[in-house]
Amino acid sequence: MFSNIVRRYQTIITKLYAICFIMIFNMTDKEKIEAMKEDETIFLNIFHGGGVQIHKYNYEYLLYEIPLYGGSPQFYGNYKNIDKMIEVYQNWT
Repeated sequence: MFSNIVRRYQTIITKLYAICFIMIFNMTDKEKIEAMKEDETIFLNIFHGGGVQIHKYNYEYLLYEIPLYGGSPQFYGNYKNIDKMIEVYQNWT
């Protein structure tokens, strides 16, 4: 009887973990940025060590470009408009 309770509990936990995992990875960039807390940093579009770094500071978003194959992030600009910032970094090639 006790083992059945443990088994059910493990099944529920596994399902909840899977749901949370799916929700996090199905978020759009805009949703991830909007969910940022003050003084938090996130990394987006990471590929071969390059991508985008965004830091929220003083209710503004600081955008950094991370060079392909690594290197130091390069400051690109600060934005209050999330849509404009997303448009900028999605146009990087």
